[in-house]
Amino acid sequence: MAKKDLSTKNDKTIYPEDKDWVNYTTNLNDGWADDVPLMYDEDKWSPDNKELTVVDLDDTRNMSLLDIDRAISNKDTPEKKVKKSDSPASSKTKSKDKSSSKKREDDAEALSREERRKERRKAYIEANPSKQVKPFRLFIIVWAGLLLITMAILLGFFLDYLSDYQSVYEDTRPYHTMCSITQAFNNDDYDLIYNYITAKPELTEFETKDNIENYMRTVVADADVCYEEIQPFNEEFPRYYISGNGYILGQVELRKDPNKFAKYKFPVWYVSNFEFYTEAQHSAIIEVPDNYSVSINGVALSDEYVTKKNIPLEAQDYYKDYATLPTMKRFKVENLYERPEITAYDSQGSEVEVTFNESTGVYEAPLCTYLEDADDAKEFAIKLISDYTNYISGDVSDNALDNYFIPESDMLYLINSGTYRRFFNSHSKAEINNEKVTDFVVYNKDAVFVRVYLEQTLYFTASETGVNEVDLGVYLIRTDKGWKACTIQY
Repeated sequence: MAKKDLSTKNDKTIYPEDKDWVNYTTNLNDGWADDVPLMYDEDKWSPDNKELTVVDLDDTRNMSLLDIDRAISNKDTPEKKVKKSDSPASSKTKSKDKSSSKKREDDAEALSREERRKERRKAYIEANPSKQVKPFRLFIIVWAGLLLITMAILLGFFLDYLSDYQSVYEDTRPYHTMCSITQAFNNDDYDLIYNYITAKPELTEFETKDNIENYMRTVVADADVCYEEIQPFNEEFPRYYISGNGYILGQVELRKDPNKFAKYKFPVWYVSNFEFYTEAQHSAIIEVPDNYSVSINGVALSDEYVTKKNIPLEAQDYYKDYATLPTMKRFKVENLYERPEITAYDSQGSEVEVTFNESTGVYEAPLCTYLEDADDAKEFAIKLISDYTNYISGDVSDNALDNYFIPESDMLYLINSGTYRRFFNSHSKAEINNEKVTDFVVYNKDAVFVRVYLEQTLYFTASETGVNEVDLGVYLIRTDKGWKACTIQY
């Protein structure tokens, strides 16, 4: 059957090259028509019911290419039909003729069917471009996904970096160094503070850093120590005041360490200058006998600190030439941060108690700490002061005091001349009560000073009395006849 000329422009009939069917037409607008008359060669393959295989494109718009191929393959699977022959003889003849060519036709048919499938797939893809997954588009999708994952990972690293960068930056700010200093004050860690101080306070040989730490502890007391910037403030060379309770306690200067760096090359700050404002307010003036030695805080005082030697005692004026008292020497130590602990030693090396005289501001050591017959001297002084009191009130004889004084005593001369006698109202008797020694000074084994307190009661009538309080001192000297008085001190 001959084909029509395909060059005819107005012909609506489509003549596929496949020779399995011929003489069919189609409406180019509606697709394959259901009522297309088809004619097939008798010896060729034909679809079931003599109808064309139809694939509805509308039904395949949401199908994948694999599903479409499967649908087409299922419909394209031919069912072999055996054509009835007119007679058994002719069928056998034809089967022999066709046996050799059948295989070739099957191979050609399979090849033709594969080509038709490819063309139909191509037509479907061209009709549905949105359903096509092109390799480049797939590459873009995969590439974009990998890029997003990579960016997310890098963003996480970057955020961690920023967080760590900010943390290191904050930790290397100079105010952190200042916080550590003020915190040491508030934690009472003055050993660390002393190590921070670059301009160490000048110390004498009698004090150590422990005294400085105690001094700082006393100055700060319970203050809440803080710092403040010194204006104008320079970020490159920061300076700060250390203050507490409204008072400036010191000054700190920070510098960048040229040899050390923190992470990310941030600077490391160190204390280039720390001055704690100190003032050594304590001093000590010490008077001891010339034959004594003295130590301050356990350190012996050398003659370097002696300001005066051979200082005569005030009592020497009362003894005059009757006794020679030891002379004194005076030490002076300044620039002490704490009140000193002073110890004196007598000529025998025995420790002597040192007392502070509030009225004179002088540390004093007793001249002697031991006297074998000290009780005899005290008893003699009490008896003398008692009789002297009764002498003044006229209750003893005029010569009652003669045996108490040395013969050369000026005091005895004045007593015998009546200079010290006083006149009291007439009274029947006098009593001495509450006698006691209030001071006892040993200048040497032959000279002592005794101060005595007592009360004298005078009886004017049976019901009327008067009490005199007496507080007198007497300078005694040892003689061949025992203790004798040189003079009495009011």
